[in-house]
Amino acid sequence: MPDPIQPFLQLDSTDHPVSLVGGKASALSLVLRAGLVVPEAVVITTDAHRELLQRYGVLPLLTAGLAGIKARPASATTVLARLRRLVLDLPLTAGDLGPQVAALAVQGTVVVRSSAPDEDRRDRAMAGVYHSELDVHGPDDIVDAVRRCWAGMLTDRAAYHWDRTDHDGLALTAVIVQRQVDADWSGVAFTSDPVTGPTDGIVIEAARADTTAITSGKAPDVLAHWPSDPGDLPAELGSGLLAAGRRLRDELDAEVDIEWAGTAAGIQILQVRPITAVPTPVRAVADQEDIDTVRSLVLGRTAAVFARQLQKKVWLRRAARDLGIPVFPICYAVYDPRTVKEEAAGISSQVPGDFLLLNFGDGPQRVPADQLADALVAGAAANPVGDGLACVQVGQLLAAEWSGIASCTIDGGIVAEVYPAGVSGMKSGRLAGTTYRLDPGTRQWSAVLTSSTTRTARLDPDTARWIPQDHPPVPIELAPEVLDQVGHQTRALTAALGEIRYEFYVADGLVTSKDITLESAPLRTPADQAKVLSPGQATGRLVRIEDLGPLEVLARRHEVSVYSHSADDAPLADPAAAELLALLNGPEPVVLAAAYPSLGLIPFVRGVVGFVFDQGSLLGHLAIVLREHGIPAVVDAADEIAAGTLVTIDASGVRASP
Repeated sequence: MPDPIQPFLQLDSTDHPVSLVGGKASALSLVLRAGLVVPEAVVITTDAHRELLQRYGVLPLLTAGLAGIKARPASATTVLARLRRLVLDLPLTAGDLGPQVAALAVQGTVVVRSSAPDEDRRDRAMAGVYHSELDVHGPDDIVDAVRRCWAGMLTDRAAYHWDRTDHDGLALTAVIVQRQVDADWSGVAFTSDPVTGPTDGIVIEAARADTTAITSGKAPDVLAHWPSDPGDLPAELGSGLLAAGRRLRDELDAEVDIEWAGTAAGIQILQVRPITAVPTPVRAVADQEDIDTVRSLVLGRTAAVFARQLQKKVWLRRAARDLGIPVFPICYAVYDPRTVKEEAAGISSQVPGDFLLLNFGDGPQRVPADQLADALVAGAAANPVGDGLACVQVGQLLAAEWSGIASCTIDGGIVAEVYPAGVSGMKSGRLAGTTYRLDPGTRQWSAVLTSSTTRTARLDPDTARWIPQDHPPVPIELAPEVLDQVGHQTRALTAALGEIRYEFYVADGLVTSKDITLESAPLRTPADQAKVLSPGQATGRLVRIEDLGPLEVLARRHEVSVYSHSADDAPLADPAAAELLALLNGPEPVVLAAAYPSLGLIPFVRGVVGFVFDQGSLLGHLAIVLREHGIPAVVDAADEIAAGTLVTIDASGVRASP
């Protein structure tokens, strides 16, 4: 007979299975068994998580979505965002969380913390991976916080660790609802010095009041090595933490990291975990797509860089390589700056070329290949990983002449947009390019929209930066054999991955993959209607934005993109949005006219029935968002139509309505 369901448990000294109560709650039960004090708490178990997901019909959707990610890892970011929304929209009530949580809620402010089965283990702490909230007030806020803890299991950051944990395919977690302590002092304590190793005493980082400042990485008010260097720490606090640390070290048979709060009544333990061992760094150069090897390296700050790459790009680059499509190389190097010439030679053999992108964890920097050794020495201090070694991500920077975007269309053709490489504005439509169409019947390419440019760019041999060059107009055009490469690669990737938007470089007649974005549906605009950015018809009052500059600044400030358009409403609260919001909040529907489909318009799409642009990109970010929302958009001249005029837009363009 299976074990009975245990949805809610009062936190006590009972040794419940970690699979039921999670790592945090299991460790706190051990603290109670050791005779120490823990604030009153209730555990919402993984049984409750599973049962409530089932009750509200979400469990099979999560199961299918997570299985889909396993089969198609490159879809993780998109699928996880959809699954998080399902969880955040669960119609949970305070009654769903049981009478014990309700009783705790009426006593005052609480803390709501995840307690996943893979947290606070000897081999990995998972610190900061999942979700916790302080200062939660009342039953309704507790419900919201629990939903966010559950959704926190479905982030890209969490997914990065799944294949190294006991993740069961459902991403279930327990949640601790705990009385929040009104502390005089709080902080963290280590029975082994995190820098120098074992100690006879205890290392204490303390702040007056709550622990948030310390656990978020800010400097403590007091750093004490008790008892040898007590600093300004009260004696009773230092002695009490030393005794608690020794007792917990004995109980866990491991050095421990303790989160604590000190009150007039004494010390209370908020969390305890074994201090995970720091791996020994080893010199190595590993290709980014060799995932197991990269994960075995001590990456330091570049671990976060790799985690972001693993959300999407690694899997898509692997797919391209498997299809024989050229991909610019990227590697991670753990190197010794004391033997830098030898190290630079090893890296250059893996990432050849005249120009490189280096990332020590603080953002990419461009470096000419002949300056690599000097850059490795200069950057070593930014990401030391131990034993005198450092780590860097190195990628090839192509000196391309052209860049572009391609996608298959609903009628079986292909659209490819081409722009000068190194000149910004491709994805927003601000930069005019040439649009090619591959006819689905004849399989022949033709230019649907032709453009020339008075500005191109080249990579400076001394700085590896793109240097704009102004000159008389030159046509933006690709040779037929280059277009055939684009077509072959686009079709092959679409067959392997489903609907995609394919970004590419052209250098010396060779097409190389730059990036791949998974789409939810094929491009619905036929390839011979390149002026229709998003199909449909709409009627509304014409509002024209004369200056897109402030919205461009807004887009950069809030990192607006095709991925973030539904994430939150923070851009709309920005003062730069006020003027446009005032124009959109009138009584009549609005058709918005602008010079080009700026990224800065993405936050406003839900307030507009249609768009008309002087020029635009069929495959740019705003065009993609408009097609997702079913909002019509066309490229046409609206200069002669007065603002405020009632207009209609459709596949034929824009016109004043009768």
